[in-house]
Amino acid sequence: MDVVEPFDPQWFRSESATRWLEDPAPSEKMLRRMQRELSDWQIQLILALRETRPRITRKFPFEKLLATPVALEQASDFALATYKARRFKNHPALDMCSGMGGDLIALARRGEACGVESDPLLAEIASYNASLASEKPVLVRQESCLQTPLNGEWIHIDPDRRPDASRVVEVSYCEPGWDDVLRLMNKTPAGVVKVAPAAEFEQSGAEWEREWVERSGQCRQQLVWWGEAAGSPGRRIATIVNDEGIAVGQWQQKAITVCRQVHDTIGDFLFEPSPAVLAADLVDDITVGLGLGRIAPGAVYLTGQRTHHPLLRTFRVLDVLKLDRKKMNAYVRQRRPRSVEVKKRGVEPFDPNQFQRGLKKFLGDGPPLVLIATRIGEKRLVIAAERVLASEDDNEA
Repeated sequence: MDVVEPFDPQWFRSESATRWLEDPAPSEKMLRRMQRELSDWQIQLILALRETRPRITRKFPFEKLLATPVALEQASDFALATYKARRFKNHPALDMCSGMGGDLIALARRGEACGVESDPLLAEIASYNASLASEKPVLVRQESCLQTPLNGEWIHIDPDRRPDASRVVEVSYCEPGWDDVLRLMNKTPAGVVKVAPAAEFEQSGAEWEREWVERSGQCRQQLVWWGEAAGSPGRRIATIVNDEGIAVGQWQQKAITVCRQVHDTIGDFLFEPSPAVLAADLVDDITVGLGLGRIAPGAVYLTGQRTHHPLLRTFRVLDVLKLDRKKMNAYVRQRRPRSVEVKKRGVEPFDPNQFQRGLKKFLGDGPPLVLIATRIGEKRLVIAAERVLASEDDNEA
């Protein structure tokens, strides 16, 4: 006989649910028991929460947090959430569209914070997670953020980018829509909206600060700060955040328009802007600011005198070769590097991963080698180089 229980968004907190979540039994055996004892929605919920538990610890340094798969995927990790929460200082905060509570956790650990989530299950999960991680009760209001009374709080908004199950980039297709987000921004003294790195706006507010945040080599979020929270209104910023939620590299737009600077030849050093710089469209700004030049009009790679900046990957140029597989094979065979890395930009068709696998047979005990396939005008070239680590720059400073 099938078990029928009315949906209860708080059921996951019960002793019965906890027992299923902690049950170490093999999945097939457990599923048979579930089918005898639980409703369909309870089975689906337990399986979803069990499936995400191992992955939650990759984002959050806390035990026993819970999340549905989609909510976990959309959540800020603890480092990014902590970085944003620090900018809220000691202001009371509202976390709108809380999801599983990733940002709410950091805001609550910082000070006074309340969540807002329209989905009844996620509202309960966010409250549970934030209370557990901050070691104090954290309220999450189960309602639309458009209905929430505002009392001067700074707000964090994370519009749902999967309102119809498919992921979207355009802010107009998020939930709440951008017009509603603008109304919330106009009603509050300060805050931040988290959107996709590729999101663009028909009209970008002159009072907004737009920040692209990178972590672990990927640009993860675009943040639109406004009001008192916007430290540099009207500017674009690229930021790298470490595991502790601290900015370890940042470039702020120096001018509204920047001339495009190109060098005629490839110098002794090559520089690759970080993903945050690329997403923020600050390549020309950082190029001029550091006295560098693009290797060709429109090229991403820069060249010039040796310099160090956390938002640039630095390479020492060894040789410039024609993009020819036989010549590249011979070059690697001669150098016998311990490892070889193949990168490309603007060169098609060329599969760097496939070519890199073919070079393994030439490895030896020489210094690591990087081969960068790129284009200068009509020329398809390979720049042979070695990485310059930040520690090397520090030693020579």
